[in-house]
Amino acid sequence: MRINIKSRWRVGVLIFLVIFGPTVFAADKTMFVLGTGIQRAGSNLTAPNANIIFTRLRGGASASLALLTPGTRAPITDFTISAGAVNTLGSPAGRNILIDCQVGDNLFARIWTPGVGSGNYYGDATLAMTQPNFDDSALTWNWTSLAVDYKAAAPYQPDISHFCETTTTYTDSRPSVSNLIVYSAPGRGTDGLREINSYAWKFWQPADPDHPAADEPTAVRSGAVSPSLILDSSTVVSGRTYAFRVNHGNQWSPAPTGGTWSTIRTYQVAGGAGSVPGSSSTTTTYNLQYITDKSGINQIAFPFTNISSPAAIANARELINAVNSAAGENVVTAFGWWDVANQRPAGYIVTYNSSTLNDISTSLITAGSAPANPATYALGQDRAYQISVLKTANLTLTGTRGR
Repeated sequence: MRINIKSRWRVGVLIFLVIFGPTVFAADKTMFVLGTGIQRAGSNLTAPNANIIFTRLRGGASASLALLTPGTRAPITDFTISAGAVNTLGSPAGRNILIDCQVGDNLFARIWTPGVGSGNYYGDATLAMTQPNFDDSALTWNWTSLAVDYKAAAPYQPDISHFCETTTTYTDSRPSVSNLIVYSAPGRGTDGLREINSYAWKFWQPADPDHPAADEPTAVRSGAVSPSLILDSSTVVSGRTYAFRVNHGNQWSPAPTGGTWSTIRTYQVAGGAGSVPGSSSTTTTYNLQYITDKSGINQIAFPFTNISSPAAIANARELINAVNSAAGENVVTAFGWWDVANQRPAGYIVTYNSSTLNDISTSLITAGSAPANPATYALGQDRAYQISVLKTANLTLTGTRGR
Protein backbone atom coordinates (compact mmCIF):
# COMPACT_ATOMS: atom_id res chain seq x y z
CA MET A 1 0.00 0.00 0.00
CA ARG A 2 1.31 3.43 -0.88
CA ILE A 3 1.35 6.28 1.56
CA ASN A 4 1.70 9.74 0.08
CA ILE A 5 3.90 12.35 1.70
CA LYS A 6 1.01 14.23 3.20
CA SER A 7 -0.26 11.09 4.90
CA ARG A 8 3.20 10.25 6.19
CA TRP A 9 3.44 13.72 7.73
CA ARG A 10 0.18 13.14 9.58
CA VAL A 11 1.44 9.81 10.92
CA GLY A 12 4.61 11.53 12.12
CA VAL A 13 2.64 14.17 13.96
CA LEU A 14 0.54 11.47 15.64
CA ILE A 15 3.64 9.56 16.79
CA PHE A 16 5.17 12.79 18.09
CA LEU A 17 2.08 13.52 20.17
CA VAL A 18 2.01 10.02 21.62
CA ILE A 19 5.66 9.99 22.59
CA PHE A 20 6.30 13.60 23.50
CA GLY A 21 2.87 14.88 24.48
CA PRO A 22 1.90 16.03 27.99
CA THR A 23 2.48 13.34 30.65
CA VAL A 24 -0.56 12.29 32.71
CA PHE A 25 0.12 11.44 36.37
CA ALA A 26 -2.86 9.30 37.30
CA ALA A 27 -2.02 9.38 41.03
CA ASP A 28 -1.59 13.16 41.28
CA LYS A 29 -4.36 15.15 42.91
CA THR A 30 -4.77 18.90 42.98
CA MET A 31 -6.40 20.28 46.09
CA PHE A 32 -6.90 23.63 47.73
CA VAL A 33 -5.44 23.85 51.24
CA LEU A 34 -7.35 26.35 53.34
CA GLY A 35 -5.88 26.70 56.81
CA THR A 36 -7.53 28.93 59.36
CA GLY A 37 -7.43 28.88 63.13
CA ILE A 38 -4.12 27.02 63.46
CA GLN A 39 -3.24 27.86 67.03
CA ARG A 40 -1.57 26.85 70.26
CA ALA A 41 -2.83 28.07 73.61
CA GLY A 42 -5.09 30.55 71.83
CA SER A 43 -2.33 32.21 69.79
CA ASN A 44 -2.04 32.10 66.00
CA LEU A 45 1.04 30.33 64.67
CA THR A 46 3.57 30.86 61.92
CA ALA A 47 5.17 27.74 60.43
CA PRO A 48 7.47 27.64 57.36
CA ASN A 49 7.65 24.84 54.79
CA ALA A 50 10.34 22.95 56.72
CA ASN A 51 8.04 22.65 59.71
CA ILE A 52 5.08 21.16 57.80
CA ILE A 53 5.47 17.46 56.99
CA PHE A 54 3.06 15.73 54.61
CA THR A 55 2.73 11.93 54.82
CA ARG A 56 0.70 9.38 52.88
CA LEU A 57 -0.47 6.09 54.42
CA ARG A 58 -1.26 3.44 51.82
CA GLY A 59 -1.78 -0.24 52.62
CA GLY A 60 -0.01 0.04 55.96
CA ALA A 61 3.08 1.73 54.45
CA SER A 62 3.81 5.42 55.00
CA ALA A 63 5.70 7.74 52.66
CA SER A 64 6.72 11.37 52.88
CA LEU A 65 5.10 13.56 50.25
CA ALA A 66 6.50 16.52 48.39
CA LEU A 67 4.21 19.40 47.51
CA LEU A 68 4.16 20.26 43.82
CA THR A 69 2.86 23.21 41.85
CA PRO A 70 -0.21 22.33 39.75
CA GLY A 71 0.54 22.46 36.05
CA THR A 72 4.33 22.60 36.23
CA ARG A 73 4.93 20.03 39.01
CA ALA A 74 7.70 22.27 40.32
CA PRO A 75 8.44 21.68 44.04
CA ILE A 76 6.75 24.14 46.39
CA THR A 77 9.39 25.47 48.75
CA ASP A 78 7.54 28.45 50.20
CA PHE A 79 4.48 26.72 51.68
CA THR A 80 3.80 28.62 54.90
CA ILE A 81 1.27 29.21 57.62
CA SER A 82 1.25 32.79 58.84
CA ALA A 83 -1.04 34.29 61.46
CA GLY A 84 -2.85 30.97 61.61
CA ALA A 85 -3.66 30.69 57.87
CA VAL A 86 -2.14 29.07 54.80
CA ASN A 87 -0.64 31.79 52.60
CA THR A 88 -0.15 32.14 48.85
CA LEU A 89 1.76 35.13 47.57
CA GLY A 90 1.23 36.91 50.84
CA SER A 91 -2.52 36.35 50.94
CA PRO A 92 -4.20 34.24 53.64
CA ALA A 93 -6.76 32.87 51.18
CA GLY A 94 -5.25 29.38 50.92
CA ARG A 95 -3.17 27.60 48.31
CA ASN A 96 -3.48 25.06 45.51
CA ILE A 97 -1.10 22.11 45.75
CA LEU A 98 -0.46 18.95 43.73
CA ILE A 99 0.13 15.83 45.80
CA ASP A 100 0.80 12.16 44.95
CA CYS A 101 -2.20 10.18 46.19
CA GLN A 102 -4.97 7.86 45.08
CA VAL A 103 -8.33 6.57 46.28
CA GLY A 104 -7.94 4.72 49.60
CA ASP A 105 -4.94 6.76 50.79
CA ASN A 106 -4.94 8.62 54.09
CA LEU A 107 -3.09 11.92 54.08
CA PHE A 108 -1.55 13.55 57.13
CA ALA A 109 -0.07 17.00 57.59
CA ARG A 110 1.89 17.49 60.81
CA ILE A 111 2.58 21.10 61.70
CA TRP A 112 5.43 21.81 64.12
CA THR A 113 6.27 24.94 66.09
CA PRO A 114 8.75 26.47 66.58
CA GLY A 115 10.57 23.63 64.78
CA VAL A 116 10.55 19.90 64.11
CA GLY A 117 11.73 17.60 66.89
CA SER A 118 11.76 16.70 70.56
CA GLY A 119 10.61 19.40 72.94
CA ASN A 120 8.54 21.23 70.34
CA TYR A 121 4.79 21.30 69.70
CA TYR A 122 2.77 19.76 66.89
CA GLY A 123 -0.72 19.11 65.58
CA ASP A 124 -2.12 16.87 62.83
CA ALA A 125 -4.59 17.43 60.02
CA THR A 126 -5.93 14.32 58.26
CA LEU A 127 -7.77 13.65 55.01
CA ALA A 128 -9.14 10.32 53.76
CA MET A 129 -9.13 10.05 49.96
CA THR A 130 -12.50 8.54 49.17
CA GLN A 131 -13.76 8.14 45.62
CA PRO A 132 -16.11 11.15 45.87
CA ASN A 133 -13.51 13.60 47.11
CA PHE A 134 -10.81 12.24 44.79
CA ASP A 135 -13.12 12.87 41.83
CA ASP A 136 -14.01 16.35 43.10
CA SER A 137 -11.99 18.82 41.05
CA ALA A 138 -12.69 21.51 43.67
CA LEU A 139 -11.53 19.48 46.71
CA THR A 140 -10.60 21.66 49.68
CA TRP A 141 -8.48 20.37 52.56
CA ASN A 142 -9.63 22.62 55.36
CA TRP A 143 -7.58 22.96 58.53
CA THR A 144 -10.09 25.06 60.44
CA SER A 145 -9.45 25.12 64.21
CA LEU A 146 -6.37 22.88 64.07
CA ALA A 147 -4.71 22.99 67.49
CA VAL A 148 -0.94 22.51 67.67
CA ASP A 149 -1.13 21.51 71.33
CA TYR A 150 0.83 18.24 71.54
CA LYS A 151 4.38 18.37 72.84
CA ALA A 152 7.10 15.95 71.74
CA ALA A 153 8.03 14.95 75.28
CA ALA A 154 7.49 12.21 77.84
CA PRO A 155 3.92 11.77 79.10
CA TYR A 156 2.94 13.33 82.36
CA GLN A 157 3.03 11.07 85.41
CA PRO A 158 0.05 8.68 85.15
CA ASP A 159 -2.04 7.36 88.00
CA ILE A 160 -4.00 4.21 88.78
CA SER A 161 -7.59 5.40 88.69
CA HIS A 162 -9.54 2.40 89.98
CA PHE A 163 -9.79 -1.35 90.47
CA CYS A 164 -12.52 -3.67 89.28
CA GLU A 165 -13.19 -7.28 90.25
CA THR A 166 -15.29 -9.58 88.08
CA THR A 167 -16.45 -13.16 88.58
CA THR A 168 -17.88 -15.35 85.83
CA THR A 169 -19.98 -18.26 87.11
CA TYR A 170 -20.93 -20.97 84.63
CA THR A 171 -24.08 -23.09 84.73
CA ASP A 172 -22.19 -26.24 83.79
CA SER A 173 -19.35 -27.98 85.64
CA ARG A 174 -16.69 -25.42 84.80
CA PRO A 175 -15.23 -23.57 87.81
CA SER A 176 -15.88 -19.88 88.33
CA VAL A 177 -13.30 -17.47 86.92
CA SER A 178 -12.35 -14.25 88.71
CA ASN A 179 -10.36 -11.32 87.33
CA LEU A 180 -8.88 -8.22 88.87
CA ILE A 181 -8.72 -5.32 86.40
CA VAL A 182 -6.46 -2.39 87.24
CA TYR A 183 -7.13 0.81 85.30
CA SER A 184 -4.65 3.60 84.71
CA ALA A 185 -5.34 7.22 83.78
CA PRO A 186 -3.07 9.65 81.93
CA GLY A 187 -1.50 12.45 83.89
CA ARG A 188 -2.40 16.06 83.30
CA GLY A 189 -0.28 19.16 83.01
CA THR A 190 -0.22 22.68 81.64
CA ASP A 191 2.65 22.40 79.15
CA GLY A 192 0.83 20.91 76.17
CA LEU A 193 -0.79 17.51 75.61
CA ARG A 194 1.06 14.19 75.28
CA GLU A 195 0.71 11.16 73.07
CA ILE A 196 0.65 7.79 74.88
CA ASN A 197 1.37 4.63 72.91
CA SER A 198 3.26 2.30 75.25
CA TYR A 199 2.58 0.96 78.73
CA ALA A 200 4.42 -1.00 81.41
CA TRP A 201 3.23 -2.38 84.74
CA LYS A 202 4.69 -3.58 88.02
CA PHE A 203 2.71 -5.49 90.61
CA TRP A 204 3.81 -7.36 93.72
CA GLN A 205 2.66 -8.54 97.13
CA PRO A 206 4.36 -6.32 99.71
CA ALA A 207 5.39 -7.78 103.06
CA ASP A 208 4.06 -4.64 104.72
CA PRO A 209 1.07 -3.13 102.83
CA ASP A 210 1.66 0.18 104.60
CA HIS A 211 5.19 0.39 103.13
CA PRO A 212 4.93 -1.24 99.69
CA ALA A 213 7.95 0.53 98.21
CA ALA A 214 10.29 -1.58 100.34
CA ASP A 215 9.54 -4.66 98.21
CA GLU A 216 9.15 -3.04 94.79
CA PRO A 217 10.53 -5.38 92.09
CA THR A 218 12.64 -4.43 89.11
CA ALA A 219 10.74 -6.75 86.75
CA VAL A 220 8.03 -5.15 84.64
CA ARG A 221 5.25 -6.25 82.34
CA SER A 222 5.73 -4.25 79.17
CA GLY A 223 4.44 -4.30 75.61
CA ALA A 224 0.84 -3.78 76.70
CA VAL A 225 -1.51 -2.26 74.16
CA SER A 226 -4.03 -1.17 76.78
CA PRO A 227 -3.82 1.16 79.77
CA SER A 228 -5.39 -1.55 81.95
CA LEU A 229 -3.91 -4.68 83.55
CA ILE A 230 -5.98 -7.87 83.82
CA LEU A 231 -4.96 -10.49 86.39
CA ASP A 232 -6.85 -13.74 86.87
CA SER A 233 -7.30 -15.80 90.04
CA SER A 234 -4.23 -17.91 89.25
CA THR A 235 -2.11 -14.76 89.68
CA VAL A 236 -3.74 -12.89 92.56
CA VAL A 237 -5.29 -14.52 95.62
CA SER A 238 -8.43 -13.51 97.47
CA GLY A 239 -7.80 -11.63 100.71
CA ARG A 240 -4.22 -10.63 99.89
CA THR A 241 -3.01 -7.09 99.31
CA TYR A 242 -1.05 -6.21 96.16
CA ALA A 243 0.83 -3.10 95.09
CA PHE A 244 0.74 -1.62 91.58
CA ARG A 245 2.58 0.95 89.48
CA VAL A 246 2.07 1.91 85.84
CA ASN A 247 4.30 3.65 83.30
CA HIS A 248 3.03 5.55 80.25
CA GLY A 249 5.40 6.15 77.36
CA ASN A 250 5.53 7.40 73.79
CA GLN A 251 7.93 7.61 70.85
CA TRP A 252 10.00 10.25 72.62
CA SER A 253 10.15 8.40 75.92
CA PRO A 254 9.12 4.73 75.58
CA ALA A 255 7.88 2.72 78.54
CA PRO A 256 9.41 1.31 80.65
CA THR A 257 12.94 2.62 80.00
CA GLY A 258 11.58 6.13 79.61
CA GLY A 259 8.13 7.32 80.49
CA THR A 260 7.13 8.15 84.03
CA TRP A 261 6.12 5.73 86.79
CA SER A 262 2.96 6.40 88.77
CA THR A 263 2.55 6.58 92.51
CA ILE A 264 2.26 3.14 94.12
CA ARG A 265 -1.34 2.07 94.77
CA THR A 266 -2.34 -0.91 96.91
CA TYR A 267 -5.47 -3.04 96.74
CA GLN A 268 -6.80 -5.94 98.80
CA VAL A 269 -8.39 -8.53 96.56
CA ALA A 270 -11.87 -9.48 97.68
CA GLY A 271 -12.73 -12.20 95.15
CA GLY A 272 -10.89 -15.31 94.05
CA ALA A 273 -11.34 -18.53 92.11
CA GLY A 274 -14.58 -20.16 93.17
CA SER A 275 -15.39 -17.42 95.67
CA VAL A 276 -18.06 -14.76 95.76
CA PRO A 277 -16.52 -11.28 95.83
CA GLY A 278 -17.19 -9.44 99.04
CA SER A 279 -16.14 -5.92 99.93
CA SER A 280 -12.84 -4.21 100.61
CA SER A 281 -11.57 -0.80 101.57
CA THR A 282 -9.96 1.24 98.82
CA THR A 283 -8.50 4.73 98.53
CA THR A 284 -8.60 6.75 95.33
CA THR A 285 -7.14 10.18 94.63
CA TYR A 286 -8.72 12.32 91.93
CA ASN A 287 -6.54 15.00 90.35
CA LEU A 288 -9.12 17.48 89.07
CA GLN A 289 -7.40 19.80 86.62
CA TYR A 290 -8.11 23.31 85.47
CA ILE A 291 -6.05 24.56 82.52
CA THR A 292 -6.22 28.22 81.52
CA ASP A 293 -8.60 28.86 78.61
CA LYS A 294 -9.83 25.27 78.71
CA SER A 295 -13.12 23.82 79.93
CA GLY A 296 -11.95 22.49 83.30
CA ILE A 297 -14.01 19.33 82.74
CA ASN A 298 -12.72 16.18 84.47
CA GLN A 299 -14.24 12.73 84.11
CA ILE A 300 -13.87 10.41 87.07
CA ALA A 301 -14.74 6.79 87.81
CA PHE A 302 -16.59 6.15 91.07
CA PRO A 303 -15.82 2.65 92.44
CA PHE A 304 -17.41 3.01 95.89
CA THR A 305 -20.49 1.57 97.52
CA ASN A 306 -19.99 4.03 100.38
CA ILE A 307 -17.38 6.57 101.44
CA SER A 308 -16.02 7.02 104.95
CA SER A 309 -13.30 9.65 104.44
CA PRO A 310 -12.98 12.63 104.39
CA ALA A 311 -16.67 12.36 105.30
CA ALA A 312 -19.69 10.24 104.50
CA ILE A 313 -20.52 10.98 100.85
CA ALA A 314 -23.61 9.48 99.27
CA ASN A 315 -25.03 12.13 96.91
CA ALA A 316 -24.00 14.76 94.38
CA ARG A 317 -24.23 17.64 96.85
CA GLU A 318 -21.90 15.93 99.32
CA LEU A 319 -19.36 15.13 96.59
CA ILE A 320 -19.41 18.76 95.37
CA ASN A 321 -18.86 19.89 98.95
CA ALA A 322 -15.89 17.50 99.29
CA VAL A 323 -14.20 18.86 96.15
CA ASN A 324 -14.65 22.46 97.30
CA SER A 325 -13.33 21.57 100.77
CA ALA A 326 -10.26 19.91 99.24
CA ALA A 327 -9.58 23.05 97.17
CA GLY A 328 -10.27 25.38 100.08
CA GLU A 329 -12.75 27.43 98.06
CA ASN A 330 -15.81 27.09 95.82
CA VAL A 331 -14.26 25.68 92.64
CA VAL A 332 -16.94 23.33 91.28
CA THR A 333 -18.95 24.95 88.47
CA ALA A 334 -20.74 21.90 87.05
CA PHE A 335 -21.49 18.28 87.94
CA GLY A 336 -22.89 15.84 85.43
CA TRP A 337 -23.33 12.29 84.20
CA TRP A 338 -24.66 10.36 81.22
CA ASP A 339 -28.31 9.35 81.60
CA VAL A 340 -28.22 5.86 80.08
CA ALA A 341 -31.99 5.31 80.17
CA ASN A 342 -32.75 8.48 78.22
CA GLN A 343 -29.45 8.59 76.25
CA ARG A 344 -28.64 12.20 77.08
CA PRO A 345 -26.49 14.21 79.50
CA ALA A 346 -27.80 15.20 82.92
CA GLY A 347 -26.47 17.31 85.76
CA TYR A 348 -26.14 20.77 87.32
CA ILE A 349 -24.65 24.19 86.71
CA VAL A 350 -23.36 24.94 90.21
CA THR A 351 -23.67 28.51 91.51
CA TYR A 352 -23.12 29.99 94.96
CA ASN A 353 -24.87 32.53 97.17
CA SER A 354 -21.56 33.89 98.45
CA SER A 355 -17.85 33.14 98.69
CA THR A 356 -18.46 31.20 101.90
CA LEU A 357 -17.30 27.63 101.42
CA ASN A 358 -20.08 25.37 100.05
CA ASP A 359 -22.75 28.08 100.21
CA ILE A 360 -24.44 26.51 97.18
CA SER A 361 -27.53 28.13 95.72
CA THR A 362 -30.80 26.30 96.28
CA SER A 363 -31.92 27.09 92.71
CA LEU A 364 -29.46 25.41 90.37
CA ILE A 365 -29.78 25.13 86.62
CA THR A 366 -30.43 21.46 85.86
CA ALA A 367 -30.04 19.39 82.70
CA GLY A 368 -31.84 16.25 81.64
CA SER A 369 -33.18 14.01 84.40
CA ALA A 370 -31.26 15.67 87.26
CA PRO A 371 -33.50 16.30 90.30
CA ALA A 372 -33.77 19.92 91.42
CA ASN A 373 -31.82 19.27 94.63
CA PRO A 374 -28.39 17.61 94.11
CA ALA A 375 -28.66 16.22 97.65
CA THR A 376 -31.38 13.88 96.36
CA TYR A 377 -29.25 12.45 93.52
CA ALA A 378 -27.62 9.30 94.92
CA LEU A 379 -24.16 8.40 93.65
CA GLY A 380 -23.81 4.94 92.17
CA GLN A 381 -20.97 2.44 92.25
CA ASP A 382 -18.99 2.06 89.00
CA ARG A 383 -20.60 5.15 87.51
CA ALA A 384 -18.69 7.86 85.62
CA TYR A 385 -19.18 11.50 86.55
CA GLN A 386 -17.97 14.82 85.12
CA ILE A 387 -16.82 17.59 87.43
CA SER A 388 -15.89 21.05 86.13
CA VAL A 389 -13.60 23.16 88.29
CA LEU A 390 -12.13 26.68 88.24
CA LYS A 391 -8.95 25.62 90.01
CA THR A 392 -6.91 22.41 90.17
CA ALA A 393 -7.83 20.30 93.19
CA ASN A 394 -6.80 16.90 94.57
CA LEU A 395 -9.55 14.90 96.26
CA THR A 396 -8.74 11.68 98.14
CA LEU A 397 -11.65 9.39 99.01
CA THR A 398 -11.57 6.24 101.13
CA GLY A 399 -14.52 3.89 101.07
CA THR A 400 -15.83 0.41 100.54
CA ARG A 401 -15.87 -1.33 97.25
CA GLY A 402 -18.13 -4.35 97.08
CA ARG A 403 -20.05 -6.59 94.72
